[in-house]
Amino acid sequence: MASRKVAFTPGWIKNKDSYKYSDPFKYILNFYLWGNPCKQVSSSGRTMEKRGWGKDVWRKKELRTYLFIQAGLVNGKNFVKSKSIDDIAKAVSTVDLNGHFQEKRDCNRLAFYSDDKQPDFLQIIFYIRCAFAHGRFERYENETTYYAIEAVTRKPGSNDCVLKARMMIKEDTLVEWAKTIVAGEKEFREKNHKLIDHVKHLIKKQIEAGQSQNKAAIIRATGIDTVIAKECFTAMSKDAEIVFDKKSKRWTVMK
Repeated sequence: MASRKVAFTPGWIKNKDSYKYSDPFKYILNFYLWGNPCKQVSSSGRTMEKRGWGKDVWRKKELRTYLFIQAGLVNGKNFVKSKSIDDIAKAVSTVDLNGHFQEKRDCNRLAFYSDDKQPDFLQIIFYIRCAFAHGRFERYENETTYYAIEAVTRKPGSNDCVLKARMMIKEDTLVEWAKTIVAGEKEFREKNHKLIDHVKHLIKKQIEAGQSQNKAAIIRATGIDTVIAKECFTAMSKDAEIVFDKKSKRWTVMK
């Protein structure tokens, strides 16, 4: 299992003297470092309200759901939030970011600690900001570019740090997250409508395939976070887009 204690300068972090500043990387730094939406983080920051989002944007969870689906994050699989700093090592192991985690570049993976004082997504953005600000990241260019990211708290007078977050994130994901927030709520509504249609399509596809008529199995087969897919499934049932026949014990796509 991973440890919650890590070195201040681990071997996987290299110096940045000759770092290449590609256009996507510049955009990422501009948003997460300077234009960060977290309050009281950057003097140049722009909060969600300043970007035209409603005050209850995170309470409604629509934006959070959209951003997580875009990143392919599934709770308990490649995304884990630890509510106790003592459990961060377990969270890291759950998403398979222990050991030589910087080599595991096959999908987005996030493990982080949160005291729930701010919304999950803003907490994630804050940790990403900290990683860039303190040089605790590496960029791996390939067919798909990934960023290995860590956020830590250093013990005074020690080389030991307490791990707060560890992530492996695609560059495309970091850019898409930033662009979605910068574009504002109106454009998001259009994107979100298309995404909901996509989730509905996946659910209908599983029902029509007929491999399983169990609601839980259908939801799991979509590959979408179960909480998110369940909400969509419930809405589809309520709107009679899909109907369950008690006699045959089968779901049917109606429209």
